[in-house]
Amino acid sequence: MTYVRLMAQLGKTMQAVEMAKQLMETVNSGRDISVDLPCLPPLPEQDSTTIQTDFSKWLTVRVVEAWITLQNPTTYMAGEQEQGMLEALEGNPEVIKRFGDIVELKTHDRNGEKKADPNVVKQPAETFVHLCFNHVFAKSLADLIEYTNSNTDHEHWLFVEKHRAIPSYSADISNNPYATFFDFQSQLKEVLHECLKSKVDAVFMHGLFFDWQKTFVKKIAFQKHIGWMIWGGDLYNPIQNNIPIKSLIDHIDSIHPVAEGDAGIFKDNYGEKVHYNFRYPIPGVYGQEASQVKKQDPPLIIVGNSGDPSNNHIDILKALSAKDDIRDYKILLPVAYNLSSKYERQLVDMIKELGLAQNTSLHKDFIPPSKYMALIKSSHMLITAHNRQQAIGNILASLCSGNPTFLKKKIINNGQEMTNPTWDLLAQYGLKGNKLQELIDVQSISDIKERPEKEYHKKIIQEEYGLEKISMELAQSCKNISAKVEA
Repeated sequence: MTYVRLMAQLGKTMQAVEMAKQLMETVNSGRDISVDLPCLPPLPEQDSTTIQTDFSKWLTVRVVEAWITLQNPTTYMAGEQEQGMLEALEGNPEVIKRFGDIVELKTHDRNGEKKADPNVVKQPAETFVHLCFNHVFAKSLADLIEYTNSNTDHEHWLFVEKHRAIPSYSADISNNPYATFFDFQSQLKEVLHECLKSKVDAVFMHGLFFDWQKTFVKKIAFQKHIGWMIWGGDLYNPIQNNIPIKSLIDHIDSIHPVAEGDAGIFKDNYGEKVHYNFRYPIPGVYGQEASQVKKQDPPLIIVGNSGDPSNNHIDILKALSAKDDIRDYKILLPVAYNLSSKYERQLVDMIKELGLAQNTSLHKDFIPPSKYMALIKSSHMLITAHNRQQAIGNILASLCSGNPTFLKKKIINNGQEMTNPTWDLLAQYGLKGNKLQELIDVQSISDIKERPEKEYHKKIIQEEYGLEKISMELAQSCKNISAKVEA
C-alpha cells in the first residue's frame, strides 16, 4: 500500500497500478490479511478514513478505490471494468464521500431515480472541461464547479495538474466528485482524450503559464472551443518581455479576463477576440464567514502578496521608511511563492539600509486561505504597488475588513499610461481603494484612517464574489459558447 502511494506521488503510474492490481487480487482471494507494520493508504484522501465495519472490508475498499483512481485520471470517466466496480461499491459504508458521489452519478439519473435501463441513451448535457494548475484558486474553482453542476443543467469537470505551484501547498479537492489531479508527464493522452470527447463543447485553460498548458492548447486547437481564463502574469509578462505568444493566441477562441481592463490590453496586443468576464470565488470571502479577529498590537502593515519583484516592495518600503511614526508599526511581506534568492537578498539589504530591520519580516511559509483572511482582518492596512492587475483576492479581503487598501490608480503599459485594471474592477462594483500616492503624501501612518465604507464593501464583495453570482455568469458564458459551437 505504501509502495502504491509513493509510486503514484512520484508520477510512476504504471508501477502503482500494477501493485494495486496485485493488492486487489490478494484482498479478493479471501485470505486473511494482517498488517504488522505501519503503512500509508494508497491515496492521500484516504488518510482521514476510519473503519466503519471491520478492517478487512475497510482495506478492500481502500484498494479498490486506489486501483480505479490510478487506472484513470478521473473516476467519473472510467471504463467498463471500473464502472462495474464502482457499482459494486454502492451503499458500502467504507466508501469515501468522493466515490460515494461518483457511484450516485453513475447509477442514478438527474432526478435521483434509479436507472431502469442502462441501454437507454439520454441526451448528454452541455459539457465543459477545465484545466488548471495546483494553486490556491484550484480549490475555489473546484467549489464553483461543484456548485454550478448542482444548480444548472451543465456539466463541468476539472483536471488539476498535480505539481505544486506553491511548494508547501496543494489544493484540497479530495471530496469534490467533479475534480481530480493528473500528472502531465504520464497522463497527457488520457486527459486529452477526455477533452476531445464529442459531448465536450469547450475546454477552459486557467492560466497560460506552463509548457503543459501550451501543449494542451496546441493539441486541442481547431477541434474544440478553447477559452483562456486570464490570470494576469500570463498576459502581461510575454508582452512586457517582448515575446508575445501570437502563435498560441491563434488557437484561442475566447478570452475570460478576471479584470475587464485586461481585455483592452489583449486587444491592443493581439487584436479582437470574443470575451466573457470570469471571476474566481475568493477564498475566505465566500462560504462561512470567519469569526471575529482582534487587531494586532502594534498595528500590522501587509506589503504585497507574493515574492515576485512585480510587487515593487522596495518602492513601498522606501515610502514607509519616510513616515515619522513607522517604528510604531510592524511590517509583513508575504513572500511564500515566486521569491528568488537574488530578490530576497535585495529585500533584506534594503530593509537594513532603510532602518526597518527591527519591525519588518519576510513571511516565506504559505498561509492557507482561512488563516490569511484572519491575518488581513487582524492587520491595519494592505499596500500594493503592482503595475498590472494583481492581488485581487487580497485587496477584496482587505476592503471587506475595512482596512485602508492601497493600489496604483495609474500604471504604465507598453510605454502608455492607463488606468490600472484592478482599480477599474473595484470601481465597476462601487468599491473604493486608496491611491498609492496618498501613502506617499502623508507625513504619518496614523493620518490614514479606516475606510468608512466597510459594511457596504463587505455586502457587495460577498454578493459579487459568492458562488451563486459567479456560477450564473459562468453558466451564461457557457450557454453562449455552446450556441456558437452548435451554429
